[in-house]
Amino acid sequence: QARLTSSPTPLDGDVPGMAGTGRFEISTTPDFKSSTHSSWLTATLENDFILKAKIDSLQSDTAYHYRVVFG
Repeated sequence: QARLTSSPTPLDGDVPGMAGTGRFEISTTPDFKSSTHSSWLTATLENDFILKAKIDSLQSDTAYHYRVVFG
């Protein structure tokens, strides 16, 4: 899971969330060639601007790299 925010640092003790879309990209290589990704998700106030996805079919004893692509 990941949370979209409108500021990289806290403002008045809180980091404000931000509505938007995003998806998770997963790869077994750090350059993300041959990556897979989740479907596009929507971050909304009702879910505290959190994107959450379950990634199936991961292989055991395998290192994975992941990142959030948003826009």
